[in-house]
Amino acid sequence: GYCKCKTNVVGRQCDQCSPGTYGFSPNGCQSCDCDSIGAKDNECDMMTGQCNCQPNTYGRECNQCQTGYWNFPDCQPCNCNGHAIACDSRNGECLSCQDFTTGYNCDRCIENYYGDPLLGSEIGCRPCRCPDTVASGHSFANECSLISSRNDVICECQPGYAGLKCDVCD
Repeated sequence: GYCKCKTNVVGRQCDQCSPGTYGFSPNGCQSCDCDSIGAKDNECDMMTGQCNCQPNTYGRECNQCQTGYWNFPDCQPCNCNGHAIACDSRNGECLSCQDFTTGYNCDRCIENYYGDPLLGSEIGCRPCRCPDTVASGHSFANECSLISSRNDVICECQPGYAGLKCDVCD
């Protein structure tokens, strides 16, 4: 009284997916293929095939790190100093640095900004004033930097300009 079932299908009337499979259809069921490290087990949702992921992993098969983590299967938090949400899933390099920062870990200010990105977004990187900001049209420096021991901003003046703030003719 038992039917001969399709691949990965079980039940007296061949009406269910076998454990570790999903997607019941006339062709049978597909294997969950849950990642042996990223998933808690090889069971998945009978309809979608979504596996039960370990913390900080995601994907249907739990074979990727969640956004904000990298280095699958040892998913570690991105180190972007609070200036980016995500990093490259393979090498940990921060993606889309914000707050006028750049660098592998969003640890430097972009051109025409100075400061210390490790201090956070409120006081991290500020626009160079040489003598005013680039946006004002009255900036005569290629870049500037902060001398933290003296808390002074040093402007690297364009040719023809001089002074600490590039505010005099050379």
